[in-house]
Amino acid sequence: MVSREYLTEGFWNDFFQSEVRHLIRLYEQNAFSYELPKEEQLRSDLYGYLTEKNYFVEIESDLIEKSTEKVKSEFDLRVLSDDADFFIEIKRTWGMQDLMNKYGEFLESWKDDINKLLLAGTDSYTLRSTQRYCCFFLIAIYDNPTFRSRLKINELHEYILKKVTPTRFESVGTKLNNTISCDFFVWVFKPQR
Repeated sequence: MVSREYLTEGFWNDFFQSEVRHLIRLYEQNAFSYELPKEEQLRSDLYGYLTEKNYFVEIESDLIEKSTEKVKSEFDLRVLSDDADFFIEIKRTWGMQDLMNKYGEFLESWKDDINKLLLAGTDSYTLRSTQRYCCFFLIAIYDNPTFRSRLKINELHEYILKKVTPTRFESVGTKLNNTISCDFFVWVFKPQR
């Protein structure tokens, strides 16, 4: 049986460090055909990290009953183990000089995802376990501290606190190259019953 190490700070710090090394290599090689890492890139990297640790992982898991659905029903990842189901949403945000920054739009989208996570596994679908955990994973990429302050991360944290009592893990201020920095945030919580 695989343990619930994804609930620990060590698990997330190891993933953050692994992801930073990967992103730095991509930036050094000019390997991106776009300005920023895509959410799909982050999802793939987290999927690989989890499966290397012998977790069973389902991509785009659909566990909200459609007849009562008020939000999009798929979760980016669902980790399956004998003792818990773990639902993950992965998002990115940015504050970049040469890109269109959508600070307010991101916050509203994140709130929808938090509300979706709060419903994880509360319907009639069969789950592998009676224990459920949720994770909202956010990477913030920016090239100026002024832009970083506009990314609405504190507002997101306050919104989550109004709903649940999360455990928050973070790694901030990591340089990806001479101009671009990134922060990682993870909020882990139990869904509503």
